[in-house]
Amino acid sequence: MNYDNQIYYPDEIRARGSLLQEKISPFGFLVAPFIILAVSIAAVPGLNTVVIIVGAILSAAFLISLVRGQVLLSREVLLLALFIIWGFFGLFVAVNLIAFYYRLWTMVQILMMVLIIASSSLNLKTARYFLLAFLVGCGIIVVSAFMTGTYALAETGEERAAGLAMNANTLAFTMFYAATALLYFFASWKNWIFKLACVGALLAVGKIIIATGSREGFFSFILMAGLWFFFNYRKQVFRYPMQFLFAGIAVAVVLVIFFMSVADTIMAQRIQESRGITESDLTRWGMYIAAFRITLQNPLTGVGFDNFSVVSSFGTYAHSNYMELMATTGLLGFIIYYLIFFYLWLRFWRLGKLQLDPKAVALINTVKAFMLVRLAGDLSRVSYFQKVNWIFLAIIIGWSYSLERQIVSQVNAQFDNGFPEESDSEGRAIKCEEERIPDANSVFD
Repeated sequence: MNYDNQIYYPDEIRARGSLLQEKISPFGFLVAPFIILAVSIAAVPGLNTVVIIVGAILSAAFLISLVRGQVLLSREVLLLALFIIWGFFGLFVAVNLIAFYYRLWTMVQILMMVLIIASSSLNLKTARYFLLAFLVGCGIIVVSAFMTGTYALAETGEERAAGLAMNANTLAFTMFYAATALLYFFASWKNWIFKLACVGALLAVGKIIIATGSREGFFSFILMAGLWFFFNYRKQVFRYPMQFLFAGIAVAVVLVIFFMSVADTIMAQRIQESRGITESDLTRWGMYIAAFRITLQNPLTGVGFDNFSVVSSFGTYAHSNYMELMATTGLLGFIIYYLIFFYLWLRFWRLGKLQLDPKAVALINTVKAFMLVRLAGDLSRVSYFQKVNWIFLAIIIGWSYSLERQIVSQVNAQFDNGFPEESDSEGRAIKCEEERIPDANSVFD
């Protein structure tokens, strides 16, 4: 069925599509503390046991919801499950079974986490609540970086900040997700006090990313800000050119002051070192070539989760999510994994064509920018087993799929009650083809 050609939404449906059932469930209140713990301490040896215990308790409660049929299984979640099942067949070719089982266990944990969070993110209010919980978890990591002194050392160029993330690159991309959430709240809040608070928080996030020395994280942050502005404000620029001109000048002044303040940091040193072709670049290209050769030798199943580091001579992952997945799960595993992002982008693209409330539109536009940067970032980092990455994705998967189901349900209800043949003066009555939408997934058929 062609979703766009056969269904025309009444204005009242378009306006209220994301405002249905705006209530956080009791289970949602339990999920938020888990998000805070998973974001902040999941990487800390010893403390990560707390996250596993809390996750196990939530999983038990989740199984009850599963029995009651209260679980939303979107295509993205089903594809993630299929990806893990396919990855399991790497058992028969993996050289290092310990590394394989460890990564497989991580992916199973991620699947349960995605199921729980996505099934709880039933409306915009809950999604915003989860995003705030995500920011709280990021804040705990930032505080840890200051308390341990790693941020101060990064300021002088002596060490890359890591904090509770235990890895500078991981901290940088955690802050990237935090920046995405802050940009969304900036676009959705009308109160200028809140907007200024978001700007201050974004500058702080930028400082932390710089302290990590992660070039990929830094450029992802800059690219995210640019694409977010394009998706959210490109039309307003032409309507209010002078306002945006003055705002642009103010932003430029702030950015000049900001970058001058970080001129002597470890980030500046690493950017200077990366001019031209470096030894690190050559090593990465060697990894990509090795991953490509391994893929050609094992095109169906790859060499098994986390076994690129064993089969190749580099002793580490491929430093590219695309190459790592092709080498370890084969071409089919690679396709299954990125179908998740294809369907997620397709849903947000379709939702973006509807006239929803401003807060929902802001989230849709922010996610579009996020996904483009996220896919570009996969060129130089391995992200498929990063839990923070999946926490953020689970929130937007659950909300978008639930919103889509609600809109389809409303349209079917309007169809069952009958659409007037002529529209009134307010354009509320709109024709509908004589066919109902069987389910939310049919919008892609």
